[in-house]
Amino acid sequence: MLSWADSYSLVLFDFDGLLVNTEKVHFKAYTETIQSLGFTLGWDLPKYLETAHFKAEGLEEEIYRQFPELKRKIPEWKNVYRVKRETYLDLLRREEIEWMPGAKELIGALYSKGIKMAVVTHSDRAQIDIIRGKLQELKQIGHWITREDYKNPKPSSDCYRFAIDTLAKEGGAVIGFEDSPRGLTALLGTEAKAVLVTEVAYPDIDSLLKRGAVRMKSLKEAVSRDALELLVDHPV
Repeated sequence: MLSWADSYSLVLFDFDGLLVNTEKVHFKAYTETIQSLGFTLGWDLPKYLETAHFKAEGLEEEIYRQFPELKRKIPEWKNVYRVKRETYLDLLRREEIEWMPGAKELIGALYSKGIKMAVVTHSDRAQIDIIRGKLQELKQIGHWITREDYKNPKPSSDCYRFAIDTLAKEGGAVIGFEDSPRGLTALLGTEAKAVLVTEVAYPDIDSLLKRGAVRMKSLKEAVSRDALELLVDHPV
């Protein structure tokens, strides 16, 4: 099982939307935040994902574009985000957190094989600690790189560069899994094998795949017998 993993000394994971189904919680937090500030967001989840997953400033730009009065009322996005963060933390404490398909099984299998794993996430430590407290199997992942650990957010490669420089074995191959175009762009800026895991038909997927990334619809595919040729460039 997981014969592809023998080709790598380090496996990197994004977190939200890849390992745990928290994107819907983020979306709910933004919806409630905007409502608390006197406006109605009126988006569905696909609209949120498309806006959030292309660039770091995507939500700020689109929400301020849709609500110019909000920008006049609160001109600095960090103040909107502060309200959203507190709303999100409250939701995390109250709501059940679900695994993404195949994530729990993949982590367990890699752990059993003794493969080094790390999460590289935009989430901060407070958010991670709440979720790890609810999903105990996440503690099988030995290394966690959170927003406090690097300067520039994805699509900058800073976070993955830090992870590889800190954790990768010299000469060892690295593979990383992402669920968003901007996360994948960050990963493609390194030497890691880049895997996009999504069912969302993002407009720029083809251009990212042409840069060397591969795609699967869920992490279930990574634990299947057919994953070797997809995840290893030159399987033996």
